[in-house]
Amino acid sequence: MKRILLIEDDDSIRYLVLNFLKLAQFDCNEARNGTEAITALQQDHFDLILCDINLPDMQELIADSEILTFNII
Repeated sequence: MKRILLIEDDDSIRYLVLNFLKLAQFDCNEARNGTEAITALQQDHFDLILCDINLPDMQELIADSEILTFNII
């Protein structure tokens, strides 16, 4: 089963997207902010990362490409 990490700070959007993904039988984890996302990426492998690019605490991480250093095979 494909694993997806959803990074979204808006509760209603996160809930809606997670439910759609679970209905499609994906194994999903969620993170509400950049800190939770980095922790999840350090602890697990994901096949896909869906990220809200407007997260306040993610702008610097994305610009520095820190998130791209995880899960590289």
